[in-house]
Amino acid sequence: MPAIAIVVLGCVAVLAFDAVGALLVRRIGFNYAFLTPVSLILYAGTGYFAAQAADVWLLGSLGGAAAAATDATVGWRIARRLGVDREDAVTPNLEMGVATMVTLVGAALGTLAGLAA
Repeated sequence: MPAIAIVVLGCVAVLAFDAVGALLVRRIGFNYAFLTPVSLILYAGTGYFAAQAADVWLLGSLGGAAAAATDATVGWRIARRLGVDREDAVTPNLEMGVATMVTLVGAALGTLAGLAA
């Protein structure tokens, strides 16, 4: 499978996980933050498999960053629409700050995973 397809699949997996996680939070009532380790695994996994497919470790960085950026932007909006957080509780500055930090974490995990691939 081409590396770009793996990155797209990783981004789709993150969005699906966000939606399912948000629905479970609403249904069962646990803390959404408990799902963070799975998100981190998805970032690293996307980076690992993208780097492995292309045999270029740098694609791990890009894959992890792409999955994380998708999670921190579109994924967070999906979760908020499904009732995890109140829309008015998230300011644009907060959203940009969180997206930046999460993307950097995803890039770091993707880099490590890419080097391991």
